[in-house]
Amino acid sequence: MCKLSKFAALFLLFLFLISCGKEEQRQTIPFAPVYFRIDLNGLDHSLKNPLSYKVFTETGRRTPTDRMGFGGLLIVSSIDGNEIFAYDLACPFEGRQDIIVTPTNAGEAVCSACGSVFVTMFGFGTAKSDVTSKPLQRYRVQRQSSGVFLIRN
Repeated sequence: MCKLSKFAALFLLFLFLISCGKEEQRQTIPFAPVYFRIDLNGLDHSLKNPLSYKVFTETGRRTPTDRMGFGGLLIVSSIDGNEIFAYDLACPFEGRQDIIVTPTNAGEAVCSACGSVFVTMFGFGTAKSDVTSKPLQRYRVQRQSSGVFLIRN
């Protein structure tokens, strides 16, 4: 019995030590709440098209509970049109609410202030240019029903 408890203690210590590595920072801009619904069967039907996008800011709230993140929301459909991805509009290199990226029809977003280019069509928002290595802030997309998604952080 004593050997078993020593083994368990050593195993737990081992797990603790290997879990103490440096964790990658997931927040690339200041935190701001996100809570927004996308309805592909209604107002947002254009997002069914491959590589289409829509931009939402605080002034475009649909309901009092809508929250648009730090700089606003960029919603992008995937290259095949079967998924949607959600990003914050704020440029992670600039880190300011008033400097936002502009989406393109080529599945990218560009910051006019620093020149950073981000790939949005695959759901990662990775930096394509040499200006920054930080990706766009991504938000969770949860399917609620057929064609209806909840975006949140």
